[in-house]
Amino acid sequence: MRTITVTALALLCFAAVPDLAVAQTGHDLFQQALVKERADGDLRGAIEIYERIAREFTSDRTLAARALVQLGRCFEKLGSTEAERAYQRVVREFSDQDELVLQARSRLAVLQRAAQAAEGSGITTRQVQVIPLAGIQIFGPTPDGEQLLYVDWDNGNLAIRDTRGGKGRFLTTLGSWEDPEQYVWGGSASPDGQTVAYLVAEVSTSSLHSVRIDGSDHRVLYRREGAPVGSHAWIGDNGQIVALAGEQILLISVADGTDLALEGPESLAPRKVSASTDYRHATLQVAVAGDGDNGDIWTIALDGAEAVPLVQHPADDRLLGSLPGTNDVLFLSDRNGRWDLWAIRVTDGQAEARPRMVRPNVGQPATGGWEPLGITEDGSLFYSVYTRWFSTSVAPFDPTTETADEESATAILGSNFGATWSPDGEYVAVVNEQVRSGGPDPGPYRRPLHVHHLATGVERELASDVHARMPRWSRDGRFILMNGRDEANQSPDYHGGLYKVDVESGEATAVLELEGETKTPWWYGISGVWSAESDAIIYSQYYGNVMEGRLVWRELESGRERLLYRDSLLTTRLLALSPDGNRLVFGVRDSLRGGGVASISAGGRLMIMDLAEGEPRELYHIHEPGTVGSLQWTPDGGHVLFSRTEEVEERRTGVWRVPAEGGTAERLWNFGEGHFGGRFSLSPDGSHVAFHVYTQEREVFVMENLKAALVGNSDSGRRQQ
Repeated sequence: MRTITVTALALLCFAAVPDLAVAQTGHDLFQQALVKERADGDLRGAIEIYERIAREFTSDRTLAARALVQLGRCFEKLGSTEAERAYQRVVREFSDQDELVLQARSRLAVLQRAAQAAEGSGITTRQVQVIPLAGIQIFGPTPDGEQLLYVDWDNGNLAIRDTRGGKGRFLTTLGSWEDPEQYVWGGSASPDGQTVAYLVAEVSTSSLHSVRIDGSDHRVLYRREGAPVGSHAWIGDNGQIVALAGEQILLISVADGTDLALEGPESLAPRKVSASTDYRHATLQVAVAGDGDNGDIWTIALDGAEAVPLVQHPADDRLLGSLPGTNDVLFLSDRNGRWDLWAIRVTDGQAEARPRMVRPNVGQPATGGWEPLGITEDGSLFYSVYTRWFSTSVAPFDPTTETADEESATAILGSNFGATWSPDGEYVAVVNEQVRSGGPDPGPYRRPLHVHHLATGVERELASDVHARMPRWSRDGRFILMNGRDEANQSPDYHGGLYKVDVESGEATAVLELEGETKTPWWYGISGVWSAESDAIIYSQYYGNVMEGRLVWRELESGRERLLYRDSLLTTRLLALSPDGNRLVFGVRDSLRGGGVASISAGGRLMIMDLAEGEPRELYHIHEPGTVGSLQWTPDGGHVLFSRTEEVEERRTGVWRVPAEGGTAERLWNFGEGHFGGRFSLSPDGSHVAFHVYTQEREVFVMENLKAALVGNSDSGRRQQ
């Protein structure tokens, strides 16, 4: 059953007024103009009333200035240059109306930028901001393009920052990742830029909230068990929001949270929604069943009329949104074997002509690379490009001072991580991360195992079809043990596992395949080291289904296993066998909620076990903040080394040592200043160290002059399929 919002009822009441003559005050006229502008989509009729108010009610200076601001907005929607004249009147004649003058100046700045862009010969792109470490996820720009809404992943809160840089400010205070019961995962600003709607992920649902741009007036607009809300778009400044909740399309009132359900396309699942520039229609990206969930574009009238298709094509078409000042809807399509920017002209919810390409090869969306962020009022498209890379180097190591000479380091070319030394110290095995161009894996990266010869620089790729993690050389140098997933194995029952790679032939053989019900991801839920015997390994695995970690000795030929240790706090990647093969060091977390299963942080412990005796003891309790990411013995077996990425403003990784018999840990050296996630590996003779640092950035760009470009190629669109 449909429920009509209070706002909708009020608009219907105003619409029922048969004649302007019944209005007794300027405020009554203003409400009638709003009805014509927002409910009826009658911009010409609204303009007549706003002009009358500005002409006849000059004694009420606030009302007259408000009418002029709305008059300018109506002219903007019509693409008329009269908008600039209306805003200039506010600035010139109503200087005592501070808030309205500020709005008028903001609109004038937007119009000026649009005019300057239109003078160019084509679409231009410029970088707006570079955000290091990708510690935030950007939701989109404010309508004027001056600020960016984002979530800070350090605490899961909504924040806003200037596009010119500087520190942001928080709009919410939900808590922190130490107790991640809820966090913000989406947000958008109202057309006037004064209110932000945002999504909160909770334990049992996803809810829609609003907050003023200054961080005040927090309200819950929609929350319902079993119907999590996702994609959403503003209808007008502060009136309503169209949102997807489960498979439903809802109109949600910002005033009181009441909602109205609309009938979407039958048998098609909506995935994204945007609003038309006249606010009378919603545009939908829908998933087409039986077509690999490829997207088509539909439109639906907000008065409840039947949904109709705009773009139906076997390709994957992904909605971006309406372009202000035009009748065009922008979308991405891979119909040419790449991702291009397209547009389709729409009038009254109907397609005027066939889609036309606007810009080719913009980048692959939603795979960690190119991500559309939103369209601003001047018709600029904001987007971000996420990049990441690993830098691995080999440096001399002074065993006397136990420090590395980082300045003399030699880089291994490419994006490589997880370096580990061959027993003779002549080779380093690394995981080589490559941006992929295709293949069955939906991810953007390919990560094969490479073996690099240090003297000659010659590098070989082994086990080309297997994604690799955590390589470890066998003691005789013939094999490498690693976490892996075979790209060629597309069975739904296959979940990756541990692989043995023959260094000479490059062939990989599975030694342990993971079962799906254990809920153990192959890339971090398990890792292994070679035991003292060449035909056996010791592996650490976390079983997510029972929240338990296990240390297991396994004979490769027979598959026979022996449980060494069981602990719900056991980590997986921190595992190191002593040079004599008799002692094992591993890590345990401080609680089930902290640190993740792959590493440990403050409160965690390093444990040591004599494999003959079988009883572990605490080696060192981690007191300092930061994440312990790598673990290794010194060649003489006298100390255990570990790296700790420190959570300081200038990030760095410190290498520490603790005596194998226990005692106080001391810092030896630092590396990777300003970088995140450093790891190291000491050569067997202790003369060199291989280390990598991790860098990730999110660059924000803006694509401008789209409106001028669309006008220029509108005729050619009628000839394109």
